Amino acid sequence: GVGVFVLIFKACGPDKITGTSDKSYLEMVVEVGCTSSNSDDKKEDIFREQYKNKWMTFVGVVEGIDGDVLSINCDMQGISDVRIEFDDEKSIYEIKKGTLIKVKFAMRKIGGCIESFQGDKGEIVQKDLSMSEMQNEMFKK
Repeated sequence: GVGVFVLIFKACGPDKITGTSDKSYLEMVVEVGCTSSNSDDKKEDIFREQYKNKWMTFVGVVEGIDGDVLSINCDMQGISDVRIEFDDEKSIYEIKKGTLIKVKFAMRKIGGCIESFQGDKGEIVQKDLSMSEMQNEMFKK
C-alpha cells in the first residue's frame, strides 16, 4: 500500500537519481511547461513521475555562465529554459555564450513561464554543435 511507497521514497532520499528520460525539451514542455494545456496540479504530477530526479539530455544555446551554473535556451525563443549546476565549474569555464551544446544532467525543479527548469550534476556531452545537429536533437523522436 501507500505506507510501503512512502518508506521506499524516504529510503531513496530526495536527490537520488531514479532513471533516465529520453524526452527532448520540446516534448517535456508540451506536458509540463508554461504553455501546456494541463492544470498546474497535473503538470506537477507529470513532472514528479516522469522527469524529476531523472537523467535528461538536452541541446540548447548557452545564454549564461555564472560560476558553476550554465543557463541554456532549448527552444530558441524567450528566456533561458534550463539552469544546470555542474559539480566542477572548471568544466564550463571555457564555454562561450551563444555556443550550441548538448548537456546531460539530473532534472530537479519544474519551470514555468518565468522560472527556468533546474537541474544539477551537469556534464557537457558535445559542444559546438552545428545548427542542423541541434535541430535534429530538438525534434528527435
